[in-house]
Parts: sequence; C-alpha cells; structure tokens
Amino acid sequence: MTDSDTGLAVPNSRVRLKRWGELVGVGNNGDIVWKSDTVETGPDGEFAIDHAPDGTRYLYVQHADYAPFRTDIFSVAEGETRGVAVTMNVGTNVRISVRRKVDGGPCPHAQVMLDQVPDFIARTETDAHGVAHLAHCAPGGYFIGAWAQDGAENGKWFEIAEGAPDCTVELQIRP
Repeated sequence: MTDSDTGLAVPNSRVRLKRWGELVGVGNNGDIVWKSDTVETGPDGEFAIDHAPDGTRYLYVQHADYAPFRTDIFSVAEGETRGVAVTMNVGTNVRISVRRKVDGGPCPHAQVMLDQVPDFIARTETDAHGVAHLAHCAPGGYFIGAWAQDGAENGKWFEIAEGAPDCTVELQIRP
C-alpha cells in the first residue's frame, strides 16, 4: 500500500476483506456492522489475509490521513493467494451546511451521516452555525442525510469527481 503523491508505504491502515452485502448487526453506537476479515498494514505497507473463505468479496481500506479505498468486486477461491496494489489518495474535504427549509436558518447540532453504498463512511454533528466537516472523502457517489433533534430531516445524493477540490454540500431539512 503506497501514498499516491510520494510512493512511500502507508503503514497502519485498516484493510477489510468484505463479503458483498453481508450485514452482521448494529453496533452499540448505532452504526451498521458488516461481516469482514480485518487486518492492519505493517511498516512496509504490506498486508495478508489468511484463510479467506470462498465467495464474492472486495477490499475496503481506511487510514485517518487518506480517503477510503475500495477495490472492484472479485471472486476468491479457498486457499488462493492474490496480490492487490493499493494506492491511497488524500481525497476531498467536504463542508456540509444544514439549514431549515422553513426559514433558511442554520440547524445547529443536527446529526449528519455520509454513506457510500455499501459502505457507511461517517457520522458527525453540525456546529452552532449548522456546519459539519468531513475530511478525506474518496471520489464517487454519496448519500448524505441530516436530522435535527425536533425530528426535521432530509437527504440527497451528491458526487465527488476524481481530483475534486474541497467542496460544500447544502442540505435543507424539513419537518
């Protein structure tokens, strides 16, 4: 696993070999938990997942300083060894502005969820000005949802293009 700009190894990344769409349950914090085999990259950026079961899988890689990386779906046969080149990119920072549709005012302390099917990406909360920030988002299509303490909610799809600069997503919530 290497950095796209420097070519240097990226240690301490979490690598999951995930089975497409196999839900395990819901965690204590309300996040969805998907069944996967998880390992961490070593100092050289290398990783190995031993004893992967047969089936349709994909790799999902996360590191705090990079955008998540997901491979295309592939089939794995029991006992198979496969090399996978992973190049990590910094990604795009997303500013989310949540406003009330009724009066256009900010919605402080709204819960914001970012989802890139089939992977849950992040959950955060808006500040006193109705703004939240998510760092290191990978290119692709996302669903963003927000809900306020009074039950107002809304969501929408948006796209981050490859190499996109930082962006702002405006979302109006309604009762």
